[in-house]
Amino acid sequence: MSTTTTSLDIAAWLIWLANEEGKDMSVLPLQKMVTLAQSLFGYTTHTKLYNENIYAFEYGPVTQGVLTCYGGSKEPIVRPRTEVKALPDEQLGAIASIWDLCSPLKPSQLVDVTHDVGPWKPYRNPNNNFTVIPWNEFVAAWPEYERAAQSYNSVSNAHVDRTSSNIEIPESMLGDFDQQIFLAQQNAYSQAPRR
Repeated sequence: MSTTTTSLDIAAWLIWLANEEGKDMSVLPLQKMVTLAQSLFGYTTHTKLYNENIYAFEYGPVTQGVLTCYGGSKEPIVRPRTEVKALPDEQLGAIASIWDLCSPLKPSQLVDVTHDVGPWKPYRNPNNNFTVIPWNEFVAAWPEYERAAQSYNSVSNAHVDRTSSNIEIPESMLGDFDQQIFLAQQNAYSQAPRR
């Protein structure tokens, strides 16, 4: 039986990563990272990370799943409101890449990234938040999103690349990330319904 990945699955992993690294996560950056993960994944695999629309809201692209589950509060999200599910390596790689690129950015910088480039602006309708941004346009914008985010990161922060093909983890952290993913996957498998 195959499972379908949702925007809430991506959100749960991002919140979990924020907790593991002691970083605050609120809805605004969460929405940006969840939607940018869709752009990255679509650009690199030509398939959807999750089968949900992305809408042009006032502060940028959002998914209804994350909006419904987490609302619009500015308060930090302490823990995921859905379980952290085991996901295929390719999807985990996209999540890790988005986290690596976006977690150093301030929420206002993430808003700038999604407003200054990409297809948000032409679809933003102040009278209708539920205007869909076409998937193909959102995906095609990935290189622009990446460049915009990198421009904020160019002030040489310590860079930890968590992609499976190019791991540059400090020796003191070697294995922690992989171990955490393994434990989360084990937990997800142990809680999965048995047939």
